[in-house]
Amino acid sequence: TAKDLKSKVCPMLDSRLKDLRAKKAALKKQGEALSKTDAHNLKRFEMARETYGRQLKALSDVGEGKGDFTAWDDIIRSATGGRDITEFCKDLADFMSTIK
Repeated sequence: TAKDLKSKVCPMLDSRLKDLRAKKAALKKQGEALSKTDAHNLKRFEMARETYGRQLKALSDVGEGKGDFTAWDDIIRSATGGRDITEFCKDLADFMSTIK
């Protein structure tokens, strides 16, 4: 899962954020604003990137065997808002299915 976050999810979010921020800046120069949909997506992608960045670090640490292995479940739950790894994977799949 850390590999997927690192190689697919986070780069995709970074790309979408870069595009939306560039669009926002271009529109601002013209005295216009993002559409409601784009503004919503910008906030949603910013929140997702922050969340998945935290989760990537936690999952990478566990995958690399850092820290006490008895605390790994707690580390993952802390980074995922109390969800275990299976719930996290389901949430990630649900999120990815909403991206077009």
